[in-house]
Amino acid sequence: MHMSSRVINKLGVAAAFILGAVAGNHIRKYREKVSLATYSGNTVELTQEDADEWFIEEKRSSIIAKIYHRLQAVSDNTAIRDTVTGSYMKIGKRICQQYLQYRGLLEGSSELWIKDWLNETDWIDSVDFWTRLPPLQILSSPTYFATLYAGVRALWYISCSSDFNKKNSFLDYDLAMTLKQVVDEKDDYVTPLALKIIANVIAMKKDLHFLHETGLLDTLTHCANDKESQIFLPAWRALHNLKVTNETKSACKNLYLEGVYPFVLPDDNKAPLLDIILVHGIKGGAAWTWRQHDQQRYRPLLSQEKRRNILKGQNIEDVDEFYTCCWPLDWLVPTLKLPVRVIAVNFKCGWWRWESECSTEGTGKSVIERSRDMAHALAAAGVGERPIIWISHSMGGLLVKNMLVELKSKSSGDNDVFAKEYSKEEFFSQVKHNQWEANSFAKQTMAIVFFSVPHQGSPLATSVTQGVLRQVLQPATELCEMRTDNPALHHLNQLFVSLAKAQSIAVLTLNESEPVLHKTTGYPLHFIPP
Repeated sequence: MHMSSRVINKLGVAAAFILGAVAGNHIRKYREKVSLATYSGNTVELTQEDADEWFIEEKRSSIIAKIYHRLQAVSDNTAIRDTVTGSYMKIGKRICQQYLQYRGLLEGSSELWIKDWLNETDWIDSVDFWTRLPPLQILSSPTYFATLYAGVRALWYISCSSDFNKKNSFLDYDLAMTLKQVVDEKDDYVTPLALKIIANVIAMKKDLHFLHETGLLDTLTHCANDKESQIFLPAWRALHNLKVTNETKSACKNLYLEGVYPFVLPDDNKAPLLDIILVHGIKGGAAWTWRQHDQQRYRPLLSQEKRRNILKGQNIEDVDEFYTCCWPLDWLVPTLKLPVRVIAVNFKCGWWRWESECSTEGTGKSVIERSRDMAHALAAAGVGERPIIWISHSMGGLLVKNMLVELKSKSSGDNDVFAKEYSKEEFFSQVKHNQWEANSFAKQTMAIVFFSVPHQGSPLATSVTQGVLRQVLQPATELCEMRTDNPALHHLNQLFVSLAKAQSIAVLTLNESEPVLHKTTGYPLHFIPP
């Protein structure tokens, strides 16, 4: 039995090398065909259009190659190898490799297909384990922008990894130039990611001389004046972080980490008296949730020049002629007539596990985990130093409530004690006897606006997270926590109501009075009933 298994495994190795040889032969013939079509004797016959296409292809291949080699260089780093970041790094590296292999731009080219497989297998001379052969995709190539997105997304995850960046220098001249070229592509998906990477690098306070040497600073300034929110918001964040890093006498010493976006113009030096913080829900985003109704999209986007004038109190009536991607900034701030800072939180959160290419990420995070991550990032931005008004939508309201009911120990200074460990009576008994105190967020909170927040859960979430539907749809953790029969949700609401009364926090709750048309299914759905 043992001998026959070994024979089968040896045959498997032989079959693998035969497949590799076949793939290599096909690619060789393809290249010969391209060469014959391109060359006539020793003279290259290229029209101007062909030359332009060749130049673009060379430029794109160079960008992909630089991204691939950077991912290859960090692929064995233990800080990210077995994490969500590591998963996306492998995906990005594989797609970039496939793009380059197809064009014959990697050493060994088709042989890498077999080499990568053999490096990841343990089945040679073993009995039962045989890794499945990878798909033979060398004869096809992913599109340039699909490849670029996969590679830049992997770089973005690496730029978000604090464990990796504590001990490693992320940016060098070549990568800085590559990111500049990526931004110049002006792609709706890739350009915002590249700007986020630049903002993250600036927050690390490392290698900033590359910003000037490569012209990235000029690129950021240009993007900050763009009309599209997914472009100017990360550019604003980068410029704010750069100002804090460079200016010792800046009015604000706070850094905006990944997921925290200042809805404040970079040239505004006024010290704010109030923080207005926007927290979106599932499938939302800083550049998406707070937009004007889609029915008004026929109007032109508000330019940054118009926005500056409106925020200064000039020609405020002009705002009605334009479409705004952030009504709290363009409509609310001008009416307050006092210096305020608007901050939008941004996080990735889906309904279903299969929405993510990484199984660990697709599982999702609990409200507790996500709110603590958010609290850390907001604290780095100086939230808690001045009065706060929260504006939250859907699950975002649960995150806000959870951040506020965290207790702080007076004796140990420990800020990570979660109020859920106590009953409602024990919670306020601790506060009453002066052993614990509310955190800085709760102390500074003046008011909260809840837009369609499932304080008592959502019947729709309950229906899709039980029985057969749960097995088929595979809901993420966040959706499961919104069940109406979730005791933790009711407990959180009790603690918050009591805290709001004790701290005299004003609360405005806006409910769904009518079902909302769900674009994916085409059906009107009542997500959160009154």
